[in-house]
Amino acid sequence: MDVALITTTVRLVVAASAAIALVVTLTRPNKRALHIYWAVFCGAISLTMLRYALPISPEWLSDLMRIASGATCGGFWLVARCLFRPGNPIKLHHLLLVGAVMAGIAVDITLPALIDPDGLAGLHTGIWQFVTLVSSTVIVLSFWEGIQGWPDRSHRNEIQLRYLYLAIIGLCITACTVFPEPDAAAAAMVRLLEACSALAVLSVASVAVAFRLRYPLLPATAEKPAATAEEHALATRLERLMRDESPYLEPELKVADLARSLQTPDYKVTRAITASLQQPNFNRYVNALRVEHAKALLRDPREASRSILLIALDSGFASLGPFNRAFKADTGMTPRAWRADGVASTSQPKPAPA
Repeated sequence: MDVALITTTVRLVVAASAAIALVVTLTRPNKRALHIYWAVFCGAISLTMLRYALPISPEWLSDLMRIASGATCGGFWLVARCLFRPGNPIKLHHLLLVGAVMAGIAVDITLPALIDPDGLAGLHTGIWQFVTLVSSTVIVLSFWEGIQGWPDRSHRNEIQLRYLYLAIIGLCITACTVFPEPDAAAAAMVRLLEACSALAVLSVASVAVAFRLRYPLLPATAEKPAATAEEHALATRLERLMRDESPYLEPELKVADLARSLQTPDYKVTRAITASLQQPNFNRYVNALRVEHAKALLRDPREASRSILLIALDSGFASLGPFNRAFKADTGMTPRAWRADGVASTSQPKPAPA
């Protein structure tokens, strides 16, 4: 097995994929901050992989690519901040930190032409210690961005995205830092591992960027945009579907299922729920309907012999725990207390007529 050839192939795949993502991003209209920093990262990692995979000449072009590659780690950190922080999370000092790495590389390249080579050794070491320290710091911060502001359990897709992001980034950081290079063969394997890690990071970042562009992370205090006429009309159709066919009684119901029934994209269904119906999210909306169904069953004398668990299952909940939590959040009472309160109110004797 030619490890060097495989490594070069992986690097070229990463370079080509990042270049395509860069072009696609730059050609999009109405760019957001995430588009810009994603383009910076894609350009930087593409140049980095090309510089390692192919001989680059003339030398000045190789030097420019080396300087631009200094934005790889910092660019990824800026992308991570846009992914997991609402509003405008990029400030001037964040950009200056990323620029400092590129400036350090540029200074190291130009020093031999300005200073006696005999005095460069210590300065070169100091510059690269600075570049390595800052680059390592922003990579760790990129991992931390996926942890801070952890969403509540109702944001299932958001949580799954974060688990995927943290797993891939954590594995790549570990793989690129803990393995020693005792000999040439091991060094070749480490370079292959680094190339594969770059491919994994680019892949998971692509998924995360696509997700965030479709589902923006709004500040908790931000006012939601007013619903459009189209969203109000879709909400009316959605309410009719829920009333006539009761799809919320299906425990595995997803936004995509409703979108198929309504023959519309799932993001439009989500907007109709949050903007027109003023519900926090899809899960809260569906659970509220399920709880209303359960409340009726719990007060129905014909259902008095049925257990709370069976009522929960019949109402669309997959298990008792989520049912109890959703029911108490809606009513302030447990299902059992709600049923007992209903029984007590119906068993009280009516007052005698005056």
